[in-house]
Amino acid sequence: MCKIQWQATAQLCGQLELVAPKKKQIIVDGKSELRLYTAYLENATVTLYPATSLAEECCEAKPTATTQSGRYGAFEFADVKPGIYCLRVHKNEVLRLIPVRVTHEFDKKACHNPSVGRSFVVDSSPPKIETRIR
Repeated sequence: MCKIQWQATAQLCGQLELVAPKKKQIIVDGKSELRLYTAYLENATVTLYPATSLAEECCEAKPTATTQSGRYGAFEFADVKPGIYCLRVHKNEVLRLIPVRVTHEFDKKACHNPSVGRSFVVDSSPPKIETRIR
């Protein structure tokens, strides 16, 4: 039995990302240059499930809510209470469960604060949530 690595977040909103960056070849001053950009997971189905305990794997329960990630992988679940949940992220060959511990009541202003970014790195092992202050 493996130990679950619960990821804490104040708000259940942010951007879905992949570990490997997206590569793009560009021309700068007549020279070809390879640049790396964040690979966002757009148009993924994100389903929220209640978790039963901190010691058990994510869940067979009925989903609490479902949404689609938008541009730049953006998603949010409004009115989520503090507690433990599982996020199921699915798009084509990507299917991951992310065990999440939500620490605060939902706050729309906090979710849309441009100085705070929450990245849900779906395909890291284990999946992780990174909060960045800009």
